[in-house]
Amino acid sequence: KRTGAPTLITLLTGVTIAAVAGIFRLDEIAELANAGTLLAFISVGACLMALRRTAPDAERLFRSPAPYVVGTLTILGCLYLMVSLPPMTLLRFVGWNIIGLIIYFAYSRRRSEVTLGTAPAAAL
Repeated sequence: KRTGAPTLITLLTGVTIAAVAGIFRLDEIAELANAGTLLAFISVGACLMALRRTAPDAERLFRSPAPYVVGTLTILGCLYLMVSLPPMTLLRFVGWNIIGLIIYFAYSRRRSEVTLGTAPAAAL
């Protein structure tokens, strides 16, 4: 049982956010948040189309008229808005994502359920 991990993660997150707030201006932070939100919407549009193709019989909690049209327009619209952000914001966004992926893979490499052998057989 790891009781200290959530506290350490919360502390690390708080310190990181405080550092970002101390370094960047509020408008720059808002632009980064906009880039993240737009990427999330792009992912939703792509997943909408992918799941319609790969799992057509899955139970749907919501209906989307013309999912391929809606998904494509979502992706194109969000890409347009993302490209219209300042170039420095996009560079920071890519940098933050690369840092996040490095931390994610470095942390999970030794702590994943698959590596530890505790993953359910269906997950393997």
